[in-house]
Amino acid sequence: MCWKRRMMGNEKVKVCVKHQNIVKKFVEQYLDGEIRKITTFDFQSLNYKNSSNFDADRTPIIRAIYCLLWRDKLEPEADCLFSTEIKYSGETLCTYKSAIISKYGKPFSKLDSISKNIVQKILIKYGIGFGNKIFNAATGSIVNNHQLGNFMPLSVITKDTMNAPIQPLNPVRAQNGFFDYFDLFLEDIKKFYAGKQGSTLAPKLNKQFDANHLYFKNFNSFNDYIRYNLLDDFFESSDENCNYEHMHNLSEIDFESYVRQAMKIIKKRGERILAELELKLRQT
Repeated sequence: MCWKRRMMGNEKVKVCVKHQNIVKKFVEQYLDGEIRKITTFDFQSLNYKNSSNFDADRTPIIRAIYCLLWRDKLEPEADCLFSTEIKYSGETLCTYKSAIISKYGKPFSKLDSISKNIVQKILIKYGIGFGNKIFNAATGSIVNNHQLGNFMPLSVITKDTMNAPIQPLNPVRAQNGFFDYFDLFLEDIKKFYAGKQGSTLAPKLNKQFDANHLYFKNFNSFNDYIRYNLLDDFFESSDENCNYEHMHNLSEIDFESYVRQAMKIIKKRGERILAELELKLRQT
């Protein structure tokens, strides 16, 4: 399945300029012209109407950033990352809601008052720049971190290789014992790429990986997947050959340690994304 360009001339360049202009306009309008502020901006704050259908990780500004940073790798022949046969969607990587269930045994709304107070204090303590925004009083639920370093695009395939319905990657990674822990998701992706090299360790999400094979074939290896998606900060180190080692075990630590480590990752990855974004904005 290959999406064919139907336009000629320099339309592809114009589309890049369009995305550049969306980002530049956002920086002027919301960040006082200081692009570095984009790493700590709360994109959930763009939900002026408090809509329950609002997704901070797939707003027009975030989609423009995805296109600038990822289109050349994922869909180099397309005008836009979001106008191809392979469907893409923005996703939030480190979440709190499932982690609370994992660590406390029940959703935040069903916790006793003491546990709720502990969770809120932890999120306020480490949720840099969020304050009381970590809690949605209208729904009684915790709000995830919606900063730039916590977003990336994933393909959204709803049918398997036999054309039967299948759950997309993102919702299913919150199930099957994953609890939305991104380190467990990455471990499963690592098994998937190892399988292509003869490993017999079967990933839990093998059906989803097979259904999304056109997405995953864009990356030559697990290391390539990590490097290109700017996921380096989920690892403690990498060697001189960019082999990523010692992943941060977010799923194995207590809730406070999880939130603290997640915030460190989000902050560092936000800086990493910013550096790439600044390069893209300077391109002509």
